[in-house]
Amino acid sequence: MCETNHTPAAAREFSVKSNGREIAFTSTLSNAEMLQTLFLMSNGSNFARDLYRVRDRLSSAQLAWGHKLAVDHLRPAAVAVAAPLNMSQVFDLLDTAAASGLKYPKLRFGLSDGRVLTLSVAGPMSKAPGTMKVVTGSRANGDDVFRGRARRGGDFSAARNCPPEVFALLESLAADPRAVIVANGRLNGVCCFCARVLSDARSLAAGYGDTCAGNWGMPWGAASMSAASLVSAAVPEWVAADNAALAAARADDEANPGRFDNLDRVPCDC
Repeated sequence: MCETNHTPAAAREFSVKSNGREIAFTSTLSNAEMLQTLFLMSNGSNFARDLYRVRDRLSSAQLAWGHKLAVDHLRPAAVAVAAPLNMSQVFDLLDTAAASGLKYPKLRFGLSDGRVLTLSVAGPMSKAPGTMKVVTGSRANGDDVFRGRARRGGDFSAARNCPPEVFALLESLAADPRAVIVANGRLNGVCCFCARVLSDARSLAAGYGDTCAGNWGMPWGAASMSAASLVSAAVPEWVAADNAALAAARADDEANPGRFDNLDRVPCDC
């Protein structure tokens, strides 16, 4: 079984066979970082998607190919961190939340090392009021590390210490923030708007709760919440299949109350 817990990874040597020749390479990614990169690649790479689908039972050859795809994907991203990204769609979401009455709206996304990527608009007393601040840190310790800033025009300028994983996630957000929000909520079971666990079946299907949907201008309701329309528009088919199974499991849990009474779960009632 492929490891999924993050541990600091030393450089490892791998080799894969392609068109009859063997390709040797080095990966400094942990298996968890590799899997997170495959997930981010899944919309544009069928091979990455297929490897991620069997992430719990990767063979040694599949593991090597997973690292090859991830290393190749992150190499150009590491070079491109100085280039700006257009974050105007993310600004629009944060502005919508602020207009709805939220005082300090934030977007939060889990990273492969257990830390959290947070995006928020700087207040009037900050050094750069009105800009979007991008930081990573733990959920409660206040150890945020600055990773970059986006100006109101939409351009993001990465800090020199911006990790490739963070930049890759920001690239996906810049292209289609709603798709990333839905996929992240379904994959991790946590609402990126309020950071609470999603326990309601409808919230798990959407990737966020109904109150957050209203605050952030996200679709909710009978028409927008149909499994076919929402899933096909936002995430790959394999995510839809995974979450259909998750919704069925949730329905079974509701029919058999008390099964998970020993777990500390907080519903998304934001």
